[in-house]
Amino acid sequence: MNREEYVERMKKQIDEWNVKLAQWGGEVQKAQANVRTQYEAQISALEEQRDELVKHLQETRDASQTAWMEVSKGAESAWKTMQSSFEKAWSEFQKKK
Repeated sequence: MNREEYVERMKKQIDEWNVKLAQWGGEVQKAQANVRTQYEAQISALEEQRDELVKHLQETRDASQTAWMEVSKGAESAWKTMQSSFEKAWSEFQKKK
């Protein structure tokens, strides 16, 4: 996969996560107060991870052709962390809905 394909794949996934986070945020507002705090904390943590991934995406875009592979390793690690965290939090949210 070349850099452009990699960046495009990351952008698409971030967009999907943003949609789900917005949806989740709307649902959280309907939740009971005791659960709402927990959901809001999870959403905040996911947003921080997403922001870190966006930072890595920008670094990947800005890296020279020879350096982008090294930069993409950090982005890939952040990507996997975000994917895992998001799937776990989303699964828990769906169970409690």
